[in-house]
Amino acid sequence: MASSRTHNYILDMKSQLIVLFTRLMIIITSIMVSSYKSSGQGNYNPLKIGDKVPDLVFNKLKNYPIENPTVSHFSGKLLVLDFWSSSCVNCIAAFPKLEEIQRKFDDQVQVILINATEDEKMAFQRIQKMKRYRQGIGLSDLPTLYGDSSWKRLFPHQTMPHHVWVDKFGYVKAITHGYNTTEKNIQTVLNDQNIAVGVKEDSFIEPNSIRDDGLMKPSIQGILPLSYSAISKWAPSMSSLIVIEPDTVNGFERRLYTYMSIVDLYKYAFYDRADQGIITLVESKDSTNLSVPKDKSKLDSWKTENLYAFEILTPINKKHTINDRMQKELNSFFAVERGIQGRIKRKKVETFILAKRNKSSTKGGTPEFSRLSNQLVWKSYPWSKIVKTLSSLLEDNYPGSLVIDATETPPAFSVDLTIKSSDLRNWRLLKKRLNTVGFDLIRNREKRNVLVVEDIEVLK
Repeated sequence: MASSRTHNYILDMKSQLIVLFTRLMIIITSIMVSSYKSSGQGNYNPLKIGDKVPDLVFNKLKNYPIENPTVSHFSGKLLVLDFWSSSCVNCIAAFPKLEEIQRKFDDQVQVILINATEDEKMAFQRIQKMKRYRQGIGLSDLPTLYGDSSWKRLFPHQTMPHHVWVDKFGYVKAITHGYNTTEKNIQTVLNDQNIAVGVKEDSFIEPNSIRDDGLMKPSIQGILPLSYSAISKWAPSMSSLIVIEPDTVNGFERRLYTYMSIVDLYKYAFYDRADQGIITLVESKDSTNLSVPKDKSKLDSWKTENLYAFEILTPINKKHTINDRMQKELNSFFAVERGIQGRIKRKKVETFILAKRNKSSTKGGTPEFSRLSNQLVWKSYPWSKIVKTLSSLLEDNYPGSLVIDATETPPAFSVDLTIKSSDLRNWRLLKKRLNTVGFDLIRNREKRNVLVVEDIEVLK
């Protein structure tokens, strides 16, 4: 009898424990659900175009009347999510453009900036340091979410700016590059018209695998190739790389170039044969496809067909021949692929020579640079860096020209200089500006070695 009562007591205790455990699990589950709702975090898989976006919370959203709005709060508007960080200069430079889009389409669009890895104080401090070299930048007054990684889990990426468009019904409309978020493209979406912007597909393979393995990883362990070259089309899984790697242990040198236009590949192949600087002329009916377009709206459709990766390996005692080999390999491939070739020609070209006009002293103080709407301003800035900017701007305004720095100034030499946009279109005005700080600009025409990428003449 006692044994029966003991047995019943044990069963009763087990039943009570099961009830208590069940209630405890319900409480824990409720707390977890509440936590997910309050933080915006949840166990969601990455989304793709066409997927419905969960009704997550923008937790502690800055610069917005409501502190914790959900995705459904913006129903009826096109939602533009801009993923950024303080280390991304292009992200910060694009804030004014996004602010203008917000002002123009305020009733139909909501732009939200998402910094998944930093809090507001950290981002602000880093941007303040950047102002030494780039005036006019700063945090935006757009609604901004800080330090919430749940959105990056939903829309994973490696490079920024990374933009996600969510349509007025809450479905992913686009996952694309920041340069595609333009007034024209936004208006097209608001008009319910189809739009073809490139899909931004970041690589999530091991970052160093392409750098380490290259395009031609040996298939048999222990057998090392002595020489090879390989060309492939660019793929989204390839980051932009330039690797020049001597291997003294195995006795070879390897070079790898990825995310390269045809013209850029030729520049690296012929670089050792150019004079001071390198002038490239493209004399081809297919010229628009040989160089990266300046109009970023055309970049997505252009790069799939016109970007390449190139790798070459040669014995280290023959590395002095590597440029010649690159030239031959590129010409052999692109003669068939595109009907073009690259070669050095002696041509008369326009040159701009930067020279010292009189003795000038270096400026002390903290270097500062600001790019305003109509002028560039350098204060206590290294001359060597100013020359790089001037060279690029002159070559843009005078295509096919060459800029030569003959000033022979020390690397640390710094100056104060202000240049108006109009000066760049009239070299004489630029010359006067440079004269005020002790430098001169001399324009000339002379024969130089020029890299020409041209169509191959078909023999009849």
